[in-house]
Amino acid sequence: MDSQLERFSRASAEQQGLVNLTQGGVILGRSKQLVQRLVSQGRLTPFEFFGRTYLSVRELKDFQKVERVPGRPWGKKIIDATNLALSSLTDPGQRRHDVTKDFEKPAKRAAKN
Repeated sequence: MDSQLERFSRASAEQQGLVNLTQGGVILGRSKQLVQRLVSQGRLTPFEFFGRTYLSVRELKDFQKVERVPGRPWGKKIIDATNLALSSLTDPGQRRHDVTKDFEKPAKRAAKN
C-alpha cells in the first residue's frame, strides 16, 4: 500500500495532478462517458491507483489546446462522393470545387498554433 501511495504521489507531481474521469469530463466540458471512450481509444492515458482510474491534468490541458471541428469527421469516401457530386453539377469549363480543401483549413490552423 505504501509503495502504491508513493507511486501515486510521484505520478501526481509529474503530471501536474491527477483527477478522476468525472473531473476530467468537467475540465474538458464533456461527459464522463466521452472521457471513458477517449481513454478506451487510447487518446487519453489512464493511471490506475487504489482500484480507480485517474487522468493527467497536464494531458487534459494539452488535449484542450487542440482545435477541433464540431460534428462527426468526414471520411475519405464521403469527401470523394461529395467531390464527384459537385463535379457533375458544374459546367465543364468552370473550375471544380474541391471539398477536401474545406476540411484541411482547421487542421492547418491547428498546426500553426
